[in-house]
This record gives sequence, structure tokens and C-alpha cells, in this order.
Amino acid sequence: MFPREAALLQVLTLINHAEIEPLWQEDETIGWIYQYFNSKEERKAMRDASQAPRNSRELAVRNQFFTPPKAYPRSKNDLLAIFVERGLQLLHTGGRIGAITSRTCFFLSSFQKWREQVVLGVATPEVMADLGYGVMDDAMVEAAAYCLMKNPIEQA
Repeated sequence: MFPREAALLQVLTLINHAEIEPLWQEDETIGWIYQYFNSKEERKAMRDASQAPRNSRELAVRNQFFTPPKAYPRSKNDLLAIFVERGLQLLHTGGRIGAITSRTCFFLSSFQKWREQVVLGVATPEVMADLGYGVMDDAMVEAAAYCLMKNPIEQA
């Protein structure tokens, strides 16, 4: 089923209206569109078929994470990095946060700024264990466990 040409032209006119043009510059706009592109029935059918996402499309549809990069610029919109950064923000000086995450954040160059500005700038690592595979159920990811203490004054 395809909409009539007049209806399609009307929708195109509305989304191209000058009044909402600035919205198309926002990072999260495409996320909100994608969220409503997938019907509630489709999301429910996916959940009914399997408790966990079975492929990358289901993962995206079921976990629509749209955090604007400007909210956590040091974390580059990566959920692992955002959770750790936000956890540190919520702590009092001297408070500690523990996490078991993928170990890649400690080795990939794309996480360098996060390591320097968050892990070493906001916090002091107290302990780290490289756990390898087999820690997170059936996930094929190498894990690390670590504890960070919030610094009195941000270092970076």
C-alpha cells in the first residue's frame, strides 16, 4: 500500500517547512524518526519471539539509544563510556564506581580522549582486572572489571 501522490506531497511540504528546518540539524532528529518508523506491533512481536535481540536490526529497534553527542562529548556517544562518565558525575568526591564492561575502552585509540579526560581526569583507577572471554553469559566480548574513585578536582 502506497499513499496517494497528494498525501505524499503534503507530507514532504510539512517536513521541508522553513519553520522546522533547524530541527534537521540536530543529531537526535534521525533517532526520533527511526523510533516512530518502527511500529509498536513490530517491537512487541520481536519481544514475544525472543527475550534478547536476535540480530543487529532487532538490537537497534529494541534499544533505540539516541543521546545527542553534545551531552557527553568526551564519551563519543558510546554507551559504555556514557554510563561510566555519568556515574562519576553523580558521585561525591572520593566516591567509587565499579563496572564490568568490554575491555576495548582501555585499548582502542577511539577511546583515548575518554581515558585521558574521564578515567584519568575525573577519576583515579584503583583496581582493574582483565577478565577475557566468557564473563558476560554468551556474549563474545572480552571483559574488564574496574573500580574508579572520583577525584577532588577534575584533572583534565
